[in-house]
Amino acid sequence: MTPEINNVKNTISHIAGEEKAVVSDNKNRKRLVLNFKNVNKKFAMKHVIKNCNIIINKGEVMAILGPEGHGKSTIAKLASGLIRPTDGEVLIRGVNAGRITNSIVSYQPDIPYFKYDTTVSELLNMYGRFFKDFSYKRAYQLLKHFDISRRTRFENLSTTALFIVQVIMVSSRRASLYIFDDPLVHCDPKYRDEIIKMIDPCRKNGAVLLLSQTAGGLDDITDKVVFLKHGNIVKEFYNADDYEAEFGNSLLNDVYKEVFKRA
Repeated sequence: MTPEINNVKNTISHIAGEEKAVVSDNKNRKRLVLNFKNVNKKFAMKHVIKNCNIIINKGEVMAILGPEGHGKSTIAKLASGLIRPTDGEVLIRGVNAGRITNSIVSYQPDIPYFKYDTTVSELLNMYGRFFKDFSYKRAYQLLKHFDISRRTRFENLSTTALFIVQVIMVSSRRASLYIFDDPLVHCDPKYRDEIIKMIDPCRKNGAVLLLSQTAGGLDDITDKVVFLKHGNIVKEFYNADDYEAEFGNSLLNDVYKEVFKRA
């Protein structure tokens, strides 16, 4: 075999090896869903969110933790596209959050958004009309699990049941991004684990942004944790190793108390 042919074969083998490496890298590469790039938000000249950078990939659950009034709901509204940043970019799958991304974001606000004389069934039908990715089957199963009748008006439900219904609606969609704004704080503690169990499977479809002023029970579902204080990210952990290096085996709830003891 001549040296020229050997060189050609070696070159082809090298290129084939590089192509396999690229294919393998593409398979392992995580799909970026939510990206906050140097985001600032002001209301009446007051900084509410300051230089915020967030990255969440498909299959991940990020918990943003902080007391009431520290900017969590503002982040939720920015991510859902309801408000725009004063500076920076909020991108969902590479597109600026807003009207274009509404169809791929499933958002539960911290305040109930429906009229209190509305029935659960009417809300189900509303979701079915507006969102093609809404699963009636999943919603029915979850309502049955919590023993909530579809004929019930919201004015006759407890505060816990109101938030459970909201989480059911949001988690019954097949979205790229799920946003849950403080679903745990107003609920009876005995239902907290059940609500978390509803939220966790959403990662199969997309990324999950969970904003909360309570950290109890979140240790097993969160992949990334951010502590938000007066609109600033004061601590962030994007993997378990970094968290354990600083806090060891401490539960999130204990770390939360330590971080915000003077908030």
